[in-house]
Amino acid sequence: MKGLIALAFAAAALLVPSTAWAAPNAGPTSGGFYDIEVGEMVDPPEADGFPTDVVDIELARGCKRVWAARVYRNLFGVALWRYFQQQGFCYNGTRITSLYDWRRWAEVYAPVWDFVGHIGRATVGRAGTWHYGTWTQGKFKLCAQVCIDTKLPWVDIDVYGNGGWSHKTGGT
Repeated sequence: MKGLIALAFAAAALLVPSTAWAAPNAGPTSGGFYDIEVGEMVDPPEADGFPTDVVDIELARGCKRVWAARVYRNLFGVALWRYFQQQGFCYNGTRITSLYDWRRWAEVYAPVWDFVGHIGRATVGRAGTWHYGTWTQGKFKLCAQVCIDTKLPWVDIDVYGNGGWSHKTGGT
């Protein structure tokens, strides 16, 4: 009986083709599938994870945490899982003065999907320059009795010395 229930969940999750994807910021494709969620939060100096180096705080015009997520949905628009990346940064108008509170994590909502782990990370730039970029990739598997699908989502966030930022997501 337990095996039949797991198989039913796996069959329902298969309503999402493994090749479906959406361009960044395009929202869901016609059947749902992949989409992107983003957010930004301005940080006051007493925020958790905020840099405590007095020099950096005095040099900063502002600080914020930004995040982006690759979201996988079924045909009905229900999120099956999300893969997130977050980056905190301070800026003074011409350069990034501090980097802080970098995180990546997964949330799984469908019982037959499992987050297997983070499989990649890359960065470019550093504090003191105009640009810093960070990229991460995770691995999800669809398994009932047997694993029948694997997804490899990635999230890329770029932050800039003027407080701007951009994001991209991808992976199949």
